[in-house]
Amino acid sequence: MDAGYVVDTTPHAVPFRPIYGWQHIDTLIADCLSQPDLDTFMRYWALGDGAGTFTLYTSRGRHTSVLLDPSDGGEYGYDNSFFFLRGDSIIAFRRFDKSIELPSSDNARPTYRLREEIYYFDSPGPRAYHRERLTQNSEDSTVNEVPFKSMVADTGHIYQQLKENYEGALQRRYEP
Repeated sequence: MDAGYVVDTTPHAVPFRPIYGWQHIDTLIADCLSQPDLDTFMRYWALGDGAGTFTLYTSRGRHTSVLLDPSDGGEYGYDNSFFFLRGDSIIAFRRFDKSIELPSSDNARPTYRLREEIYYFDSPGPRAYHRERLTQNSEDSTVNEVPFKSMVADTGHIYQQLKENYEGALQRRYEP
């Protein structure tokens, strides 16, 4: 276990900040969370300046799972990761992050990079989308006005990385 890693199950969780407007992802989350046979596992964690809440929702009847994994680094930014699984297979993944770009001089205002990536691994085949923008407003976290662009990506390699990230998140978050 990393030094400084704290696991806490008290309900002062870091909220998952939904990024609305990508209807298919929002529908997947809502559908899974509305199932009557839903099992929920939540764990709060903190490491250095960061904290997060790992929440896994599993619908036994549908064999689907939703993993919400938001983290917050204070003035450094935050990110939300979302995995949707059917059985052991990742069907969709979305990551939104807001990170600070350090100013080039002492009197320059910081710039924040807002970035969202979405991957689908279901039919009609793997697809990848990306959008991002810069802002100097620390309260601004919207990218909805920026259209998604299709990405050409090695989705097989990305799927493997996401699977390892998901399994690593499960392992870290379940540690006592």
